[in-house]
Amino acid sequence: MNFQRILPTAGPDQTAGERDPLQLISTFRRRSRVFAANFLLVIAGVMIFTLQQTPRYTATPM
Repeated sequence: MNFQRILPTAGPDQTAGERDPLQLISTFRRRSRVFAANFLLVIAGVMIFTLQQTPRYTATPM
């Protein structure tokens, strides 16, 4: 995997801690499908796990 494409180093006019906000927005937009797919997979996994649990009805006397 090419980590230089994912985490680019600072250019000649930037320090190591600075990132161009437009570049970050562009990266998030390009990866938005990956973010959405991961979000939906997690939600689906939680729903499947929750719906397969045996219901437990408990009550306490008043």
